[in-house]
Amino acid sequence: MNFSMDQSRMASNMEPRVELYILSRDRVSLCREAVTSALAQTYKNLTVVLSDNSSTEDVVDMMYKDFPQVKVLRRRPNLPAIDHFNAIIENADEEFLVMFHDDDVFAPNYVSDMVQLAAQNCDVVAVACNAHIMRGSFLTHGKVMGGFTGQIRLNSALELIEPYFSIGPRNPAPFSGYMYQASYLKGMAMEYAKGGKHCDVSFLCELLKRGPILWTAACNFYYRIHESNDSGYEHVANRLSLMRYVQSNIGLSRRADILMDYRFTYWRRWLEQLPLNKRVGKRYAVVEKFIRARTWRLATTRIDFWIRCWYKLVRYVIR
Repeated sequence: MNFSMDQSRMASNMEPRVELYILSRDRVSLCREAVTSALAQTYKNLTVVLSDNSSTEDVVDMMYKDFPQVKVLRRRPNLPAIDHFNAIIENADEEFLVMFHDDDVFAPNYVSDMVQLAAQNCDVVAVACNAHIMRGSFLTHGKVMGGFTGQIRLNSALELIEPYFSIGPRNPAPFSGYMYQASYLKGMAMEYAKGGKHCDVSFLCELLKRGPILWTAACNFYYRIHESNDSGYEHVANRLSLMRYVQSNIGLSRRADILMDYRFTYWRRWLEQLPLNKRVGKRYAVVEKFIRARTWRLATTRIDFWIRCWYKLVRYVIR
């Protein structure tokens, strides 16, 4: 089946239709900010939809009062987070689809720039952009993708996972900033068994089987870090689930450098979050020994390790 964008349409003056979903859950003030930024887009051939998965009616009440022009889908009963994404994929019926988090904020040119990028690369299945980092309500000097510059076309799963797994100055494009050609998503779904809460990575790997993905270093939205971010907590079982998916689907050996980097990253974070009174026992001893050995190896053999450390130091100083 040919999933490619209608190039004749893109060559005409007709603007393709974009469906922009904001996924919300119990964050009224942040959701209000996200919706406001969506309605402020310079691109006009756009439908904004709020998909509310909250445990209370507070978000819906706010939407009916402050944004009566916005379509609201109330999820009853509440859906697990992954099922929420899948429900939106099933509902999508416009040419382009965005699935945005309710704690992030669009720049006014987000949709127009992303549509233009897709028009210039008609064979891609999705485009994704960089984002400025916010800490709470304060804008920092940091960017999510770190030292990444320009554009990169991803053609394989290995190219995709490299910035997720390896230690270096470049980070992956934030998932909430993707714009998809909706026709490519038909029949697709996120699967918890393929990475747990990190199954967005396996989802993108599967999407790459249908065509390339394009990343740009342009910052077209604001990624918010706050106390309730789930990404702030390390779930080793989910990491292991994603590693099993990668090993079985990409063909990497268990001791490949990229997988060793990934183990180092998540075990180091796990160790940092472990209370001092629980730093005992065999598991702690094995992890600590691995972290020490891997740190020494990286420090003595990998320049990208020091580049990563430098970027983190700079971000800490200027944030």
